[in-house]
Amino acid sequence: MKRIVFFGDSITDADRDYDMDGFTHYGYGFVNVVANTLINKYEVINRGISGNTVINLTERYKKQRKIRNMQQQDIPAVLSLMRPFIEKKILLPRTYESLMASLNDYIVFELDENIRACASLHVYPDNQAEISGVAVDESFSKLGIGPKLINNLLDIAKSKKISKVFYYIYTKLLFEVII
Repeated sequence: MKRIVFFGDSITDADRDYDMDGFTHYGYGFVNVVANTLINKYEVINRGISGNTVINLTERYKKQRKIRNMQQQDIPAVLSLMRPFIEKKILLPRTYESLMASLNDYIVFELDENIRACASLHVYPDNQAEISGVAVDESFSKLGIGPKLINNLLDIAKSKKISKVFYYIYTKLLFEVII
C-alpha cells in the first residue's frame, strides 16, 4: 500500500491527540478528510507539528533523514525491509546471525526514525569489494535513495583504497567499477 505523509505546521497538525499514535490519528483538519476519502487505498501519516514554519520544516527534514552505519537494533527492520526482495529473488536470503556477522559492512538510510533503505560493502582480502544487500522501502522508491547509498559505499571504497568494486543482483553482475 502506498503512503501519503503530511509534513507541515499547525494546519496539518490540526489538534492531533499526542496521546495517540501519530500514524493512526489524523487530527481534525484536512489530513483527516484526505485519510477518510482515501481509506483502504493509501496509508496516511500525519507528521504535522504546530508552530512549524517553512524553515523549521526544511531543518526538520534535513535532521530526520540520514545515512549512517547499521546498528544491532536495526537488524529486525533491515530484515523486514529485505523480505520482499528476497521473495522476488532479487536478494539472497539473510538471517539475523548473518547480518550480525557483517554488521560493520552495512549502512542504512533513516527517515523520521525509521529505516527506509540499506546496503552493504564487503571488502575482500585481495583489495576488492562487493556491494550487496541493497534494498529500498517500496514506498520510498524512485526518490534516488538507492543510488545515494551506492555512491556513499563507493566513496567508502575509495577512502579504503579499494581497487575494484562489483555489484551482483542474485547471480547477475549489475556493474563493476575500477577505482
